[in-house]
Amino acid sequence: MQEWQAKSFALHFCIPTFSLEKLDLTDNKKSAISIIAQTIGVEPDFAGEWLEQWLLQCSMVYYGN
Repeated sequence: MQEWQAKSFALHFCIPTFSLEKLDLTDNKKSAISIIAQTIGVEPDFAGEWLEQWLLQCSMVYYGN
């Protein structure tokens, strides 16, 4: 549990949501990951994990879970 919380914190600390809301991300995940990685200056794997977590959160809000 603590490891998951630490990873979640790191994702949000390194890539704050408010900073990416200004970006024009494409529907193509590979392109979006590349844009995030280049803009924020993180590794593509890290940007991909952040994007997946963000998409999951968005779907949970959308569906009311």
